[in-house]
Amino acid sequence: MYRITICVLLINVIGVSLGAQTKFQFDGQGSGIVNFSPDNTLDFFAGVRYIPDINSNLLLDSAKSRNLYFEGSVNISGSVGFHAFDTTQVTGDIQPYRIWVRYTGKRTEFRVGLQKLTLDQLPSSVPCNGSTR
Repeated sequence: MYRITICVLLINVIGVSLGAQTKFQFDGQGSGIVNFSPDNTLDFFAGVRYIPDINSNLLLDSAKSRNLYFEGSVNISGSVGFHAFDTTQVTGDIQPYRIWVRYTGKRTEFRVGLQKLTLDQLPSSVPCNGSTR
């Protein structure tokens, strides 16, 4: 359901913006982690997370100060855990993270959107202190 909604909103914003002043911006945030713990079953673990962000500010009418602002991003993550020449475990995921639209006028503002907040935890196979003792 999210994929269809995101595609429809992107098509609508891009389609409307062809005849008006538009500013597109692409940005993102990435992070990574690497862990080595010889006492674990999977002694090497590496993970990455990237959140690309696209936003657009569309000036609808400069005389009336009307704007349409769009922002959308997804959460892309992946990890690999392995024991040398023996066992490998690979995971990956792509999920919607944030999407919202804001309309502003001289004395009016209307917003609608979705933001997903998560507090990630390390997998149970990788203890926080780096050992199983």
